Amino acid sequence: WQHAAWIWPGPYSLKMGTPVAAVQGKIPAVAGGLYICVHCGLPAKDLYQEVGQEIRLRRCKSCGRYVDPYIELEILLVFIDLQLFREEVYRHILHNRFASCRGNLRREGLRFLLICLILDAHAAMRASSPLS
Repeated sequence: WQHAAWIWPGPYSLKMGTPVAAVQGKIPAVAGGLYICVHCGLPAKDLYQEVGQEIRLRRCKSCGRYVDPYIELEILLVFIDLQLFREEVYRHILHNRFASCRGNLRREGLRFLLICLILDAHAAMRASSPLS
């Protein structure tokens, strides 16, 4: 799934213990500096914290779980959770992923819809054509 970058552009995966310099400027900030916890939906100050030269995921003060664990997952795993209709991944996409520029959400949503329509049309064509 190396080619999935054209669907969801930009390096966004964050591994525990990643050096601070490697991710600065790559994770967008919500206007006003607020994110939301994907589990309980309450506002959070940020998604990660800098501890020395490392980055650690921030824990929610309300529920005690990580604010957004999806920032360290590969896009394929996020896509699988989308297909399973997990509420947390939708909060990640709608509130934390495209926080700095809401126009990107619309553009990426339309791109995803177009890909789904093309794949559906291809599947319908394959199903209606006789086997050779």
